Amino acid sequence: MREEYLHFIWRFKRFNHQDLITSTGEKVEIVHPGYLNHHGGPDFSQAHLIIDGIQWHGPVEIHIQSTDWTKHKHNFDVAYDHVALHVVFENDGDVKTSKGRILPVFELKDRIDEAHLKSFQNQLPVHLPIPCGVHLNQIDDFMIRSWVHRMAIDRLEEKWEAFNVILESTNDWSQASWVWLARSFGFGINGNAFQHLAERIDWKFFIKFRGNYRKLLALILGQGGWLGEHGRMGHPILDKEYFALQKMYQLHPISSTHWNYGKVFPANQPHRRAVQLLAVVVSANWGLSKLDVTIDLEDLKTLIVGDQEIIAVANQIYGTQFSALAEESIRGVLTNAIFPLIWFRAKWLKKQELSESAIDHYQQLPPEMNKTIKTWKAWGVEPVDRLESQGLLQLYRTLCSRKKCLSCLIGLQTLKPSHNRHETNL
Repeated sequence: MREEYLHFIWRFKRFNHQDLITSTGEKVEIVHPGYLNHHGGPDFSQAHLIIDGIQWHGPVEIHIQSTDWTKHKHNFDVAYDHVALHVVFENDGDVKTSKGRILPVFELKDRIDEAHLKSFQNQLPVHLPIPCGVHLNQIDDFMIRSWVHRMAIDRLEEKWEAFNVILESTNDWSQASWVWLARSFGFGINGNAFQHLAERIDWKFFIKFRGNYRKLLALILGQGGWLGEHGRMGHPILDKEYFALQKMYQLHPISSTHWNYGKVFPANQPHRRAVQLLAVVVSANWGLSKLDVTIDLEDLKTLIVGDQEIIAVANQIYGTQFSALAEESIRGVLTNAIFPLIWFRAKWLKKQELSESAIDHYQQLPPEMNKTIKTWKAWGVEPVDRLESQGLLQLYRTLCSRKKCLSCLIGLQTLKPSHNRHETNL
């Protein structure tokens, strides 16, 4: 038994409705089951119930066993104090809210069709990476792609929430954008480390020292913990520059232990990515003003290539080991940093044309190719562009991998009768 299945049963009223009563014999009438809550708090919101003749408008919480309420510590959480009904598969004991109110319990155990339960377990097997995969070829392609597009927008909205945390901590759009950009140069495995690095460098340094390439290289390599006697990139010239910067601006580098070198190809080594990042932010082309107007994709690519003179200076100091971003890396930075930043600015400035521009840019790039996308392709779902591959990544991460099939429009299609196959109220 999966709790998610009980969500489905309650939501679509797929249980025996004869003589609905609570565990203590109170008559129950379900006027409306409520709306599935995808965020924190009770499972369903805005339910309309009549319990023992009294109208209730409020949340419903669902568990496999009633005592799961206590296991999940809802008895200490005021967010659950207004739950109108506790719906459970099996009632194994009374539970209370933080205010001491005993919750009315509605048990489903003897009201569920066993054939339907077995169908659910067979049609959405949890051992598969994509439980509904075997049914995908039976589902309308337009519906699948519409849902994938929605998931791509959800991914952007999720990133907007993450960016807002940075923005609130800095109260500076330019600093927050610098931190967001830097994180993307970690290419996943070193993303957190690059964010920590960027948080220790005021973006105004890039304006103050623009053109002074040695000082800029010393700044970013020093703050990354790569310089000095024990640093991976220690060098007399840059060590001296960084020591002076440290004294003048009270700089503190991050620990070199932040960086992951063990599972990266040479081209993706973080000190090399740091120099490529520096090339972007010291370029005269970099700035929020560039993202506040519609700009074509090729100009955005030029923006990410940045100032190649600083890479040339790095090679003069260290020998030839630094290079410009490769095409696929440029696409990665555009996907994970620049297009989202355009989306963020569109929301902030309330510019519809900017958000449309961001979506258009995604659709101009070819889809990513990674393990998750290969899994989708194996089941016959092949993205046509970067927007769809982003949507498939979001769908897999937030729903498929967590086996939340019944929170997914595609998953629901495998259990619903054919005449209901196109419900979209999720």
